[in-house]
Amino acid sequence: MISNLIKTTTFKWLMLVLLLSIPSFSTLLQPGYFGMHDDLQVMRIWEMDFCFRDGQIPCRWVPDMGFGFGYPLFNFYPVMPYYLGELIYKFVSIFTNTMALIVSVKILFILSFLVSAVSMFFLGRKFWGNLGGLLSALFYVYAPYHSVDVYVRGAMAESWSLAWTPAVFLAIYLSIQKPILKNILFLAVSTGLFLTSHNPMALVFTPLMAVWALLWIWQERKLSVIIKLVVAALWGWGLSAFFSLPVLLEGKNVHLETLFIGYFNYLAHFVDLNQLFISTFWGYGGSIWGPSDGMSFQIGWLHWGTVLACLIAGALLWRKERQMSLILFLFGLSFWGAAFLMHPRSNFIWEKITILQTLQFPWRLLAVTIFSSSFVAGSLVALPLSKKLRSGLAVVMVVALLVLYQGFFKIERPIPLTDQEKLSGALWDLQRTAGIFDYLPKTAKFPPGSAALETAEILEGQALVTNFQRGTNWLFFNIESSSSATVRLPVIDFPIWKVFLDQKQISFDNKNDLGQPTFVVPAGKHTVFAKLFDSPIRSLANIISFLSLSAVFIAVYKLIKKP
Repeated sequence: MISNLIKTTTFKWLMLVLLLSIPSFSTLLQPGYFGMHDDLQVMRIWEMDFCFRDGQIPCRWVPDMGFGFGYPLFNFYPVMPYYLGELIYKFVSIFTNTMALIVSVKILFILSFLVSAVSMFFLGRKFWGNLGGLLSALFYVYAPYHSVDVYVRGAMAESWSLAWTPAVFLAIYLSIQKPILKNILFLAVSTGLFLTSHNPMALVFTPLMAVWALLWIWQERKLSVIIKLVVAALWGWGLSAFFSLPVLLEGKNVHLETLFIGYFNYLAHFVDLNQLFISTFWGYGGSIWGPSDGMSFQIGWLHWGTVLACLIAGALLWRKERQMSLILFLFGLSFWGAAFLMHPRSNFIWEKITILQTLQFPWRLLAVTIFSSSFVAGSLVALPLSKKLRSGLAVVMVVALLVLYQGFFKIERPIPLTDQEKLSGALWDLQRTAGIFDYLPKTAKFPPGSAALETAEILEGQALVTNFQRGTNWLFFNIESSSSATVRLPVIDFPIWKVFLDQKQISFDNKNDLGQPTFVVPAGKHTVFAKLFDSPIRSLANIISFLSLSAVFIAVYKLIKKP
C-alpha cells in the first residue's frame, strides 16, 4: 500500500512542496537557541513533561511558574502544541539520552511550517490541481507574517493554528460534497486540533469557516448535510472540550484583565497602509504605538498583488467559471476586510464589536490575509491558459517568493545555550516569572514579588516540617509541634484546592495578599496533604473529551475494518 502511494503523482508533488519548504526552516537546524518575544516555549514543554511524569493528565496546573507558587496555565493557554511537544521531547530524549527541550522547541516550529505546507497543498490541490496546490502551499509558508510568528514573536500556538486552518476548510468542503464517515471524522479531528491551538485564531477564522460552509451548502443545494456538519462540529468541539470548556466558563477565576490593558490594549497596535502594503522593513523588535514598530507587518507584495489579480480574473470569468469566481470573491473580500480592520480607520468597528478587542493586536488579522491570498494564489495556474504558460507562471512566482521573502526566514542570531543553562540561575528565575500575571488566580491580589518557599511556612507557634514533597498539583509533608501552629502553603488557592490533615479534609483561609491556603494544625504529629482537584466544569469537560476521543477510535476502527 505504501509503495503504491509513493508512486502516485500526488505524492511526488507533495515531496516537491516539502523540499521547497526547507529554506523556510533551515536556519533552525543549526545548534543552539534563538531569541523570541514569547520566550517561554522551553518552560512550557518542561512543565508539560512534569505533568506527564506526575500523572496530571490533562495538564492544567504548572507548579514552577508564578515564581514557584504555580498557576493554572494550561487550563487557559492553548495546549495542542505542548502535548505534541511532550511527545517529541520524550522521543528525542530517549533517542539521544539527553535533555532535549531546545531541540524539541525547534522541531515544533519546523513541523508547524511543514504541516502548514501539507494542509494548504491539499486544500489548494482540491480546487486548483497539483500545480495550484504547490503554489498555494509555498505562498502560505513564505508569507512574511509566517516568519514573524516563528522567528520574531516565537508564537508557537499561533503558528500551529495557521497549520491546521487549511485542513479545517478542506474538511468542511469534503464533508459537504460527500458526508461519509471518513470526511466527518476528518472535520471533527481537524476542528479539535484547531480549537486547542490558539484561542484568538479560533475567533478570527470561525466566521469565515461558517461562510465557507454556507457557500458550499448553497452551491450544492444540500440542506440535509447541515445536520452532519453540526455533528462534526460538536464532535470536534468535544475533542477540545477538556480545554475549551474551562476557557469559556472558568475565566472568572483568574486575572484575565491584564491580557487586554496597557501594552495589550488593541488601540496601541493598529498599522498603517505603508506598513501593510509598501514597506519591506524587517526587524526583530516589538510592536509599539505608531508606525515606528520594531517588527514587520507587511502582507507581501506578491500576496496582495495576487489578490488583486484574482479579483480581476474572478470578474472576467464570472459567466464561464461561476464557482471559481465565487471562491475568489469570498477570499478577496476576506483579505481586504481583514486589511481594513488592521487600520486605525476601522476603530469604530472595534468599538461596536467589542469581542474583537480580545485579539489584543489588530495586526493578528494578518493571519487572514496570508491564508486568503495564499489559497487564491493557486487559482492563477488554474485559469484557462495554455499548459506552457501556466507552468511558466508558476515557476516565475515560486522564484519570486524565494527571492523576495526567503531572506526573512532566519533567526536574528544563534545563542549558544543548553537546556541545563536555560533552566538554572537567573534564566530559570526569568522563566518562572515571565508572564507572571497571566492567568494568576484572583485569590492573589497581585503577583508574587519573590520566590515561593521550598516548604510550608509556620506563621504562628512552634512546629517542625519534615519530608516535604511536591508534585505538579499536590503537596505532602509531616509536621510536629508541641502546641497548635498556623501553617501557610507555598501555593495560590484556585478552585478546587483541598487540604487534608491526617487524611481528613479541613477548611482553610486564603484571605492574604497571595491567596495562599492557611490553616491551623493542633499539637502533635500529623501528615498534611494538599491537592488541586478538578472542578465540576473540568470533570465534565474531561468526560466529554474522553467520549469524543473514544468515538474517534471507534470510527477509525470501522474505517480500517471496512472491506
